[in-house]
Amino acid sequence: MQVASITKIWVSMCFFILQKEHGISVETPVYELLPGFLGENMDSPLFDKRKILIRHLMTHTSGFTPEPTPMLDSPEIVNLPVGKQRESVIKNSLVNEPGTVGTYSDVNYMVLGFIIEEVSGLTLDEFLRLKIVEPMELKDTCYNPDHSKLGRIVANEYIAAGHELGRPQPIRGFVHDDKAHALNGVAGHAGIFSTLHDMSLFCDMILNNGVHNGKQIVDSDLLEIARKNHTTHIPNFNRGLGFELNAGSNMGEFVELPGGSYGHTGFTGTNFAMNDATKSYVLFLTNRTHPNRALGSINHARREISRAAVAHIGLKK
Repeated sequence: MQVASITKIWVSMCFFILQKEHGISVETPVYELLPGFLGENMDSPLFDKRKILIRHLMTHTSGFTPEPTPMLDSPEIVNLPVGKQRESVIKNSLVNEPGTVGTYSDVNYMVLGFIIEEVSGLTLDEFLRLKIVEPMELKDTCYNPDHSKLGRIVANEYIAAGHELGRPQPIRGFVHDDKAHALNGVAGHAGIFSTLHDMSLFCDMILNNGVHNGKQIVDSDLLEIARKNHTTHIPNFNRGLGFELNAGSNMGEFVELPGGSYGHTGFTGTNFAMNDATKSYVLFLTNRTHPNRALGSINHARREISRAAVAHIGLKK
């Protein structure tokens, strides 16, 4: 099934691999790596995009709005080539000074995906496959799954008229997120499909300091930095590099474990939470948007699953 915004954590791992291979830093300004990022009218911007660091993208403190403007399914852009849509995203302006306000934004990880492609010379799906999927011998993690696997992919939402973008009704085997679909299904913020088995191996690798079956997939020092709170200066906004930290609303009792918890959620009903001290994690892969999104938040179920997991394995007395 598609893991929705848990894609952001897979892409974070991709970036850490890129960082190690190319000697770049999360303190590197984005404009130094991504041509066209500043746009053509930087003489009198309200907020200066030259101040955006990769760290700001990964902690959602860049100053971007939650969604790109214009949206990629808007009439003026929906039929443009993918390259033009990409240009539209990276030219988005800021609404806050970088580093000062926490606003969860898909734009941040769309841009991070573009950076990985620009620096590596690979498409994001190729990078994921070559650097993580194949070294870990994962069988079912990818963008744009082959339709021979359609029988194992759950049906998703009956999308609103006018937003199908060529996808079947209900969506099945195609990414649910409209922005990722507009980018041919490959984006930094959403689009990855996986299984409970592959996600379990992924979580084990992170808990094992980046090692899987004796192979160092992700640098252990970079993972340690990623787990730290990089937004302590922003009230009620606890973010590592990619990870959401100690989010009791969806992680439940995992936040009470020694050292706290980290993880991420996905719009279609996915989430995971991890704890280093106990080397434990909880995975919850649901399909709350079938047949539509009317169900609303499932955080109560996420908390209950975490509570049950903590109780079952005796992590908390």
